[in-house]
Amino acid sequence: MNPSTSDPFIRLGLSRDYDIDPDALEAAYVREQSRLHPDRFVGRPQEERTQALLESVAVNDAYAIVKDPLKRAAWLLRDAGFPVDAETGGVAAEPALLKEVMEMREMLEELSEPQELEAFLAMLERNIAATEQSLSEQFGVDNFPMAAQSAMRLKYLTTCLHDASRRLKTKVTAAS
Repeated sequence: MNPSTSDPFIRLGLSRDYDIDPDALEAAYVREQSRLHPDRFVGRPQEERTQALLESVAVNDAYAIVKDPLKRAAWLLRDAGFPVDAETGGVAAEPALLKEVMEMREMLEELSEPQELEAFLAMLERNIAATEQSLSEQFGVDNFPMAAQSAMRLKYLTTCLHDASRRLKTKVTAAS
């Protein structure tokens, strides 16, 4: 393989789909990393060792993209011509999504008890799972405009989940 191969699915030898088999992903990653392991290049010219290192980094990058549902969706959408990154002229979030996110953020700001934060986290996790299921269905029928909206929703939900997790950790640590 060549480190210039930018398609993470090709790099790992996987089909380009939103739905992936986690076991197949792990097997592909291990196979590629064992093929590129530094021990296999001992005594080889520096150029070959450097090339293997570059490929190993590229495999790690590909794995990080394919493993993460949001990164995987964003890559597939960008490849289909529907980038979700607003900084690169991507698809704009619908007003209803922005309103939902704003309401969630306000709700998070009002929560102060660990039990409330835990319930909020559970709600976010359910919403994330439902959004990932929607993405699967939308990619399954090549509905890229709706998948782009779902990917943005997943991005906002994930960010809110991380913020709520940090807040809960802070509350629990302060109570200890």
